[in-house]
Amino acid sequence: MSNVGGAKNPHLLLKLFHINRKSVRDNGRVSEIGKIIPQSLSVITKHLDEGQAMNTEIFFPMFYLGALTVFVVLLSTALRLKEIYLDGTIQGEAFRHPPFKEGSRLLKNTQRNLTNLFEFPVLFYVVCICIFVTGKVDETFISLGYWFFFLRVAHSAYHIFINQLIVAGGFPVRALIWIPSTAVLVWMWIRFISLV
Repeated sequence: MSNVGGAKNPHLLLKLFHINRKSVRDNGRVSEIGKIIPQSLSVITKHLDEGQAMNTEIFFPMFYLGALTVFVVLLSTALRLKEIYLDGTIQGEAFRHPPFKEGSRLLKNTQRNLTNLFEFPVLFYVVCICIFVTGKVDETFISLGYWFFFLRVAHSAYHIFINQLIVAGGFPVRALIWIPSTAVLVWMWIRFISLV
């Protein structure tokens, strides 16, 4: 068993947000709830003093995936403004409400990829936070997190700039990148559930 994230005490989360429910119920007061933050800070301080610092390495792949999302937002915005103001190929009114059907293929691909970055990656953020909070961070989870990130970068690059189909009107080539990234995500969830 790893000592990362306070694994010696698997119920760290329960201690962080402990409320004496009986006291609140019996006395009808909510004053105990005001003790949550000081209790939480004392538990965290105690674990830091014992050398059981929480492992934050799992947040790096999350941060990088967030940075990819911000990059795609900026790219989409730049392409949209370029086509409205510089090229004059579309009217700004076309972007009042999604879905945005007007614009170049590059702009449509970028906007669709941005939507994709708010679908399955949200489950990635959730599982990483769950792994951290329960103190289950280890090298395997960190590696899987980076694999998910790298596959999503490859998926975004292909989706935005190439986006070809295997057969016309059929299976998109980007699915060959999406399927492994989804498998990594499922693997992370299954492994996390099996360790809890």
